[in-house]
Amino acid sequence: MKHDVLEDLNLSAYRRIMIIGAPGSGKSRAARRLASITGLPLIHLDNEYWLPDNRHVEGEEWQSRVAGLAEGESWIIDGNYSGTMEIRLCRAELAVCLDPPPLVSLMGVLSRRGKPRPDMPDHFVEKLDRDYLEFCIYSLTFRRRKLPQVLRLCEMHPEVPLLHLKSRAQTDAFLDAAERELKNINNSQEKNKDEQ
Repeated sequence: MKHDVLEDLNLSAYRRIMIIGAPGSGKSRAARRLASITGLPLIHLDNEYWLPDNRHVEGEEWQSRVAGLAEGESWIIDGNYSGTMEIRLCRAELAVCLDPPPLVSLMGVLSRRGKPRPDMPDHFVEKLDRDYLEFCIYSLTFRRRKLPQVLRLCEMHPEVPLLHLKSRAQTDAFLDAAERELKNINNSQEKNKDEQ
């Protein structure tokens, strides 16, 4: 089920939200703000994946780690990792796909190089090397090469609403709507307490 109207989401009903999209699309930024608005625990998959010395969790251990995270009662999980997307979709209550134009995502990747990132381990440093250039190409071609597979996988889980946001402006509008909704709910609850 796709949502095109931001205001009809009833975000407070969702306890498990996955955020996916191209590298540099703003997933981590959106996840941090959404966690701040909702109070849901935030999990950055990059923090879980990368080990010291640029090593990473592999194979069954990675599948098991993600399955354990997804078993949580409530969460916001930020990250693609297509090999574990099915695991998260089986537990998610809402999927948010950030899909700005490819050049916007690429600029997002380029703008964060060399800066500390709360979604990455402290020891992780992006270097201007072949891996980094390949990552930039991956970001630039994500919409054409990877996004169709991601959306097909989401379609296989029609029980999980999909919010497909195609610009930074739409992402900001979604987050603003979420903030308004939760603020209205909190104000209503406070008013009910005062009246009792």
